[in-house]
Amino acid sequence: DTAAKVPTCQVGERIVKAGEYFSPSAEPWKDCWCGPGYR
Repeated sequence: DTAAKVPTCQVGERIVKAGEYFSPSAEPWKDCWCGPGYR
């Protein structure tokens, strides 16, 4: 299954796929990118 191989980032209670942009709920003014080394 290729979906299982896609890297993800845990953002609060959400799962974001690698390469996607998101705004953290605690800091909605920020635009973040899910990529290697995200914490």
